Amino acid sequence: MPKHHHAPLNLARIGNSIVTRLLILALCIVIFGAVVRYYVLTNFLREDLSAVVEGQQLTLATYVARDINNKIVQRQQLLAHIAATVPADLLTKPERLQAWLKEHYGDQTLFTADLFIVNTKKRLLANYPALDTDYAEGDYIQAGLAGRPFIGQPSVGRATKAPILPMSVPIKNAGGEVQAVLVGVTALGARGLLDSLLQSHVGDTASEFLLVFPDSKLFVDTSTLDVQLKPTSPPGINALHDRAMAGFRGAGITLNAKGAEEVAAMASVPSAGWYIVACLPTSEAFATVDRTQHFLIRGRFYRFCFLPRSPPSGSTLSFVICFVPPPRRTA
Repeated sequence: MPKHHHAPLNLARIGNSIVTRLLILALCIVIFGAVVRYYVLTNFLREDLSAVVEGQQLTLATYVARDINNKIVQRQQLLAHIAATVPADLLTKPERLQAWLKEHYGDQTLFTADLFIVNTKKRLLANYPALDTDYAEGDYIQAGLAGRPFIGQPSVGRATKAPILPMSVPIKNAGGEVQAVLVGVTALGARGLLDSLLQSHVGDTASEFLLVFPDSKLFVDTSTLDVQLKPTSPPGINALHDRAMAGFRGAGITLNAKGAEEVAAMASVPSAGWYIVACLPTSEAFATVDRTQHFLIRGRFYRFCFLPRSPPSGSTLSFVICFVPPPRRTA
């Protein structure tokens, strides 16, 4: 029987063929299109989600800031009411003033740490409970003697060993002259003051709310069960924080002091000059973008893996016809 011989496959001819080059060009176009779609789609989703998440964080920060501001104003009004009811003749009778203050202390529940009165010479006239309060050099005493209500800077109480917030109002006579200063001190961790801050979270536990005191460069750390005061990060570490300390209020994406990217929004507490920060890690905020990226990658991978198993296309048949010569008969 005649034997059939096939010519050896000429790889050089295949490599130099215009058809091969067109196939390679088509493959490059497909890959380039996939890469472009990957980045364009994910960037679009990230920008769109960024605007939504920033707006959400700013709304939450504004809500917490308003709640704390209302509670600060409530304490200011209560302190002013108590100061207006202090009998003027008792300011020269410390023992009777002490009894009066003790009697009225039970009528209020907002100043749980201390309530005391000092005269114009910064001498303590009465206080209840009788705590070892460092009051003489407080800025709130100076403001009260100047005739202005004032919210002092938070500090760690010498007696309570916990963060406290002092507030003061002047006690005036009928002629409007300052006779003494009434100071109310509340614990920052007391129920009813920072509840919205301590109990608010978005998504996983990685999100947090911070209460920042720009003048003292401190903030309330809510990552633990106990309220703690910690120093803010130095300038140059967190660009958005630096802008907020300078007065910026709004939202943006930044790197925090730990080097993690997060969405942060700032809202003012106007009565005290503080501001609230609502933080959410971008890994959680943009989780949808990450899932979309993984979906696109898997889709392209499966497409390239299973495409050779599909029926041969016209270009594939043309490739075979052009480069596989017909069998030659031999005698």
